[in-house]
Amino acid sequence: MLRRSKNLSSEMKVKYACLLIVDGLLCRKSAGMKIPKDHAEMIRDLDYFLSFPWGWHCFEMTVRCIKSRTTTQLAQPTVVVQGFIHAVQLVLLKAVPAALMTMGGESGSESEEEECATASTLKLDKL
Repeated sequence: MLRRSKNLSSEMKVKYACLLIVDGLLCRKSAGMKIPKDHAEMIRDLDYFLSFPWGWHCFEMTVRCIKSRTTTQLAQPTVVVQGFIHAVQLVLLKAVPAALMTMGGESGSESEEEECATASTLKLDKL
């Protein structure tokens, strides 16, 4: 969509792309993504926006969300977690290969490509 738009300057396209990456992937809160007003205001200064510690911000959001869930909620077959939970899932699968077996995958795969392909069966798009 950004490529096809002739009404936007290159600078605005970059700013919109940055907002999309931050609020659509890293700091995602729901399926119906809404960009927070403070993020939209931050993007006015692109250098400041790019130097902001988004990784730490996202990590804190993810941990707060996980901590707010009860043990029973976390034991459900599916649980909604805000933030960049993809990274947590990949760390879990690498650190605890047996977890993959409970999801219908195989542990002990021999290549990184196989591990990534198996991890995609976690249906991460349903946040």
